[in-house]
Amino acid sequence: MAFPAQYRPLCLVLLRSRTVQLTRSRAGQSRPPERQALHAFSALKITSLESSPLLGVNFLQPMDAMALTCRTFRFALSFVLAMALGASVDARDASNPLETLLIAFAQGKRDKDIAALSNIEWQGFAYPEDSEKDLSVTYHLRGRLRLNGFGEVDLPVGIGANATRKKGNEGDASIDVIFHSAKGARAIELQKFYPNDNYQEILQRQLSVGTVTLLGDNCKKDGYGDLPDDEHTAFFRIDLPAATTPVFVRAGRDEDGGKNSPGETFFSFSLFTPGSDMTKRSCVNRVDPPQ
Repeated sequence: MAFPAQYRPLCLVLLRSRTVQLTRSRAGQSRPPERQALHAFSALKITSLESSPLLGVNFLQPMDAMALTCRTFRFALSFVLAMALGASVDARDASNPLETLLIAFAQGKRDKDIAALSNIEWQGFAYPEDSEKDLSVTYHLRGRLRLNGFGEVDLPVGIGANATRKKGNEGDASIDVIFHSAKGARAIELQKFYPNDNYQEILQRQLSVGTVTLLGDNCKKDGYGDLPDDEHTAFFRIDLPAATTPVFVRAGRDEDGGKNSPGETFFSFSLFTPGSDMTKRSCVNRVDPPQ
């Protein structure tokens, strides 16, 4: 099933410097060469959970960390999540899976160590076909987890003509851990159905210990810095006692999910401060000095 025309944007790929961040382009907006996507989604087909979409990408010029997230990428994650919700869900570990994952991420754990976390339903590693000039590659570890603090809702299951709805937990989320072959884990992307505006509360509920600090919100511009922010973007820092390195978060939501989706809430996790991204987006700083 091909992506609808409105979900065929160009993506900005930020893998060489710090993390993977991608964004949707706007119709009629000029785009410099570095914003061109290296792989089109127009012919993308999803046949099973195990063959979930893989965004093959090359590294481009170094860019600011925590910059832009591709809505095509999140749209693909929505498909994966919708399909996953149709499968049986095994009993999950009692400990919070996101907290466990963030601790491993902040501690710089290897890909095999992260893949061994038992309270996450992993679907395995996925590798692109292309690589950088230095032969290093970016690859993905995808899976599912359940966020604490959510109840039963109607969730979309399947895609296209086979799309239906079933009762499920709103906290069921898709995750994508993004690795660089030479630099380790670079980013984590998480997406759940239904838009929520209480980002800080959601994040804090996932922690048995640790604090979530609001860094900036009320952003006026999008990731390009030239159009209004329609994702209600906010930035946070998570401090975990088990890790010396804080985790930085960019949160947002899509309130117009379209025909088959109730909308989404998404979180992008990085180990790099989002100061330049906040400046570009004209966000209101909530800490002094700015991060």
